[in-house]
Amino acid sequence: MQTARFGFATPVFYVADLAAARDFYRDALGFAVDTCWPDDGDPRVLILDRGEAHLMFVREDDGEKLSRRAEVRIETPGVAALHKKLAPKVTMEWGPEVYFYGRREFSIRDPNGVSVIFTEEAG
Repeated sequence: MQTARFGFATPVFYVADLAAARDFYRDALGFAVDTCWPDDGDPRVLILDRGEAHLMFVREDDGEKLSRRAEVRIETPGVAALHKKLAPKVTMEWGPEVYFYGRREFSIRDPNGVSVIFTEEAG
């Protein structure tokens, strides 16, 4: 049986202060802003890059409890086949689905509750 090839992984951090995260990683560590969404002046998602390091931050609204702290997104081809292979072994959280941003994804949880999302370009 062929093993799925995993590419880069992107950690996702859920934070209360997106601007503080941006300033710290940009100003102190030299990351560049790749994506700020929506760009309406009140973003909820921030993606920062430096070399091959890729970090995503999601702002939790003031009224929301920070119910999640982190997740990891793993790039891999053949998401549907991997889903089928893993389904008998783990509990699926959601997916696979194709989302408006052009990615096919599904999610599982590790034993500590961390969300692990497998993702590929949907073509």
